Amino acid sequence: MGKKLGARPKQRAEARRTLVEPFAWLLKLGFELAEREAPSVVFRSGRLFVAVSYYWQDEVPSVDLAKRLADRLIDQLPGTQVRLAELVRFHIPDAIPWASTTEGRGGRPLSVQLAQAADLLRTHAAGLFDGTDPDLLDRVIAARRRHGIPGYDTPWSEPWRIGAEGGWHIKDPKPIDVATAIANSRDGDTVARATAALQLVISARIEHDTQTSVDAHCRLHQLLVDDEADVRCAAASALAEWGDTDAIPVVLELLEAEPGDRPSAMAWAATILTCRAIHFKEPTAPYPEDVLDALWRFGRRGVPAAEQMRQLTWRLGAGTPPDLIR
Repeated sequence: MGKKLGARPKQRAEARRTLVEPFAWLLKLGFELAEREAPSVVFRSGRLFVAVSYYWQDEVPSVDLAKRLADRLIDQLPGTQVRLAELVRFHIPDAIPWASTTEGRGGRPLSVQLAQAADLLRTHAAGLFDGTDPDLLDRVIAARRRHGIPGYDTPWSEPWRIGAEGGWHIKDPKPIDVATAIANSRDGDTVARATAALQLVISARIEHDTQTSVDAHCRLHQLLVDDEADVRCAAASALAEWGDTDAIPVVLELLEAEPGDRPSAMAWAATILTCRAIHFKEPTAPYPEDVLDALWRFGRRGVPAAEQMRQLTWRLGAGTPPDLIR
């Protein structure tokens, strides 16, 4: 069952080299190029971060902004970050998203999308850069919809956060070995097991050992069918981060039982893993149409589910059914 964590494809390194040039004008405003951790580059000033990323799994670029609250952007809670698309919609509510799939999946070239993003950043973040509107990001964050769901809204009280698309991510990963993470995953406490599931994929990457990767992978599949929903959500998210497309059938089965009253980690995992299967042309992966059908069925079970599907299904090259459009 175990899958060794593979090397990052060459496309990531090639794409990273194209991220800096469209935003080089930030350097003239006093920013420095602070981080170059694939698949992102981070520009940093005394007050702000600007992160430019390219997600190779689904071939989609992203630009994020944040007030600088720490020395590195990675050390800040994700809830402090604002996506460029969110900033644009704050100013123009019916704005068309600038980011889409790139040419590898029939979309626009990455260079063209990043050039457009740079122009949008100049326009809609001008007050941040010249100091005339330093509280702009605070107002964008304050205007976010509150779902009333623990872990989905900020601030988070759990050891994990839940992203805008429904994936779970550990807030404070520890440099512990796989054996310790597996032991923690057998704890009787639900929060401890869920946290350990999210930690396992990180520990496996750090160790780079075939047998421990197999052990971690097998344990995640066991946690995917845990009795507690939080543990299952954490395990599904970890397997999505792992890129384990073998998990898709079980994830889809679990998605069928989701009530739709909150965003689903299963929906996010199914989408991310299907994107990976398409990218690598894996012959045993489910048909994207079958995955979309499952996602749309979930989206019809409640308003939070429908909202999540509007965030996700474009990744599979699909529009939103009319009955899910508000």
